Amino acid sequence: TKVFFCRPPLRRAARARTAAMATSRWEPCLQLKNGQLRAELKEARRCGGKALTDDDAVELARALPTLLRRHGARDERPLAISLFDASAQRLGDASCAALARSLSLGGEAYPLVASVQVLKLYRNNIGDQGARLLADWLRTAAAGLEELHLSHNRIGTDGAVALVRAAVASGRYPLKSRVRSGCGLWCRLEQNRVDVAAAMRRLAADDFGLDVQTFQDRDRHGAARPVVRVCDSHGREVVNLAWFQNQRARPEDLEEEDEEEEEQPWGHEEAWEAWPGVEEE
Repeated sequence: TKVFFCRPPLRRAARARTAAMATSRWEPCLQLKNGQLRAELKEARRCGGKALTDDDAVELARALPTLLRRHGARDERPLAISLFDASAQRLGDASCAALARSLSLGGEAYPLVASVQVLKLYRNNIGDQGARLLADWLRTAAAGLEELHLSHNRIGTDGAVALVRAAVASGRYPLKSRVRSGCGLWCRLEQNRVDVAAAMRRLAADDFGLDVQTFQDRDRHGAARPVVRVCDSHGREVVNLAWFQNQRARPEDLEEEDEEEEEQPWGHEEAWEAWPGVEEE
């Protein structure tokens, strides 16, 4: 009696084709420039026409090692990611979990990634849980991170405090790079759900001996820019929270705001034009 074992190989081939299609989908988003990788997920949205979701982020995290190797990354020669831009999508806390896990020590993309310099996740659906996951990554594995853009999300006071504490606990700030030596982490957290006064009190009361300062400076266009500056016990800048005082609503107004959001879904680009505050660039 002849026995044909066709299905397992066919299934393996189907899985291989699916993985190849998933990987090729993200190729237009990646660009190698001056030996560093730039990942701009807006290109994937332009091809598909829809905002990316948590499922897309999980797919990207799985495909990342293959994509990095295609661009020359090796275990002994990892690539630096100069920009990872996943802004203006529909990414939530699960996306933060997938990306942080992939880029962390022992994750799918480790040790192919040497560092991530700029991470942009503004205009998404990230809440406190996602912020805490990013905080864990920031504290343990975010080597070389210079900018973290998380404005226009759903992050509350707990998430914001966790991010600042993680930057302090990492011991990487102020930066020691040639370009931005002495600067703290540039962190955009405006237009979220943070009780600014409560967050500042909690940070000032920490055991780290932080000095939390508020002042106004000028942006490159000459406009006034409110800033919360978090310094260590030696007066060195650890985190720079530009426009941090500009939050979406007072804590007591959040319930009314949630009802309005149901009529105007997150991720819809026209919805952002009516929002107050400074736009990310």
